[in-house]
Amino acid sequence: MGTSAEVYDLLLSYFHPEQPLGLTGAEADDWRLKRLYPTQCRVLSVFKAWLVGHRMIEDDPPIARQLQEFLTSVTTPAEIAAAAEEVMDTLKRLVRCCLVK
Repeated sequence: MGTSAEVYDLLLSYFHPEQPLGLTGAEADDWRLKRLYPTQCRVLSVFKAWLVGHRMIEDDPPIARQLQEFLTSVTTPAEIAAAAEEVMDTLKRLVRCCLVK
């Protein structure tokens, strides 16, 4: 599978894909709505599953810190920023739980 860092980097590459060359304005909009944004939502879902189900904070604290930095950088579009904020809320909640233990 790869190291945690490799998996993290791979997920980031899926979150930030290159737009196909030669698209018209309408085609680029269509690509963003039908390909980019759904993929970004899936990547954020994978990060959340990694946090909740696979103990990222306990097992990979450096990756959790990188994830926090990444999530704060997601500001547009509003739907993706909201999903990133939801993952950030989960991260913060889990950090608080780990500190209490």
